[in-house]
Amino acid sequence: MKQINNWNEIKEAGEFESLPAGGYVAVIKKVEDDTSKECLKISFDIAEGQYKDYYLELYKSMNFWGGSFYRSYKEKAQSFFKGFI
Repeated sequence: MKQINNWNEIKEAGEFESLPAGGYVAVIKKVEDDTSKECLKISFDIAEGQYKDYYLELYKSMNFWGGSFYRSYKEKAQSFFKGFI
């Protein structure tokens, strides 16, 4: 692990409300194609309701975008990728 010398300057992560399990209407915010790893990184957020912009607010408060997932399109994963699209 690298040495961290400025612990007093680092703001500790605060508590945040987890997104409850359930169904949500989502919107895709960004898609990045990583050709070297042969996958897409899909970033999304909640589009409506009580938790609208949940991941945007999380990013603003904690500098972390939690609404993302990866989908591989490598040869051995293409049947799964086709099912996804």
